[in-house]
Amino acid sequence: MFNMIITGKCSKNCSFCFTEEEARKESKYDEMSLDYIKGIVERYEYKKRGHVLKLLGGEPTEHSHFTDIIEYAAREGVPVYLISNFLFGQKIQECILDNLGIFTSFLVNGAELAEKNRLKLFAKNFNKIAYEFGKQKPGNKKHFTLAQTIPDTNYEIINFTEYLKHLKRELDFSNLGNIRIGLGLSGTYLLNNKKVGEKVAEILRFNRANRLGTQFDCQFPPCIFTDEQFEEFETPSFSLWNSVTANPDAKTFPGGICHMPAFDLMPDETLLYCYQTQAAISPKLPEIEQTMGQEELSGTFIGKLGAGLDHVVSQRLRADYLIEREKHATPDACKQCHLFPQYCGSLCLGCHM
Repeated sequence: MFNMIITGKCSKNCSFCFTEEEARKESKYDEMSLDYIKGIVERYEYKKRGHVLKLLGGEPTEHSHFTDIIEYAAREGVPVYLISNFLFGQKIQECILDNLGIFTSFLVNGAELAEKNRLKLFAKNFNKIAYEFGKQKPGNKKHFTLAQTIPDTNYEIINFTEYLKHLKRELDFSNLGNIRIGLGLSGTYLLNNKKVGEKVAEILRFNRANRLGTQFDCQFPPCIFTDEQFEEFETPSFSLWNSVTANPDAKTFPGGICHMPAFDLMPDETLLYCYQTQAAISPKLPEIEQTMGQEELSGTFIGKLGAGLDHVVSQRLRADYLIEREKHATPDACKQCHLFPQYCGSLCLGCHM
């Protein structure tokens, strides 16, 4: 289902953030209203189809009615996945703890916490919520994830091993399940960039030493890693190759076609294939819905399987994505690579934009 971008605002202002500055600082978007969120939940049959309400921003907890949204989800029994910087006050913490049973997962942005004394507040929220979430039922720990992004600038001077050790001294990692690694997907600088690959390897080594799981964000071109790194991290329980390809059965990497889009629903009803591609693909959700009658839905393959409107919307966006992706030339570095095109489909559209 959609990522619900309930507000564009975020006071953290991470240096690597791809959210537009005018959205974060100048309120480019109005907040997504509770009534609108209710409408999406009902129209897309969240309860019937087992959808999770994915709350993002900006910073979702900066929404002026965040607690009302959580309490609504709790009343309706709609599960929530929260992506947050965890830099909120006591009221938000108490709301989350009071309704902890509806949360399926937490993805917590743990980057750039050394600035502005952020770590003290972050640790207060992280340690309390992670502990209670982990205590709630066995297996919850694996659904609590700390996000680390390798930015597209100054990444060479960052020592992720030391930074994560610093966080570990302040945070109770016993209730942390994973560290999710992301890249600054802002250009072709990623191609054959072994320096970026080594920064990823730093985090992988830390995770292995601390018995933490590893998650990867959407695109990791295999050309950033050396053959030695693929061998270093290959174990019976973890494969770097399968992790970056998102394919456990074969050495294929469909990178350029973006196999795991985010489908961000913005407060103004714009629906994005992913945030990075909005300059090319940004239809309004009502416009897509109006072009599809129930008859069309029931006549499709997925309609016959009993799938919902969300699948048809997703198919429409994916078709637009593939058309737009074809307009951008494959870099020469990819054409000359032994992994292309059988094992790697080059960079995604977001990197070209």
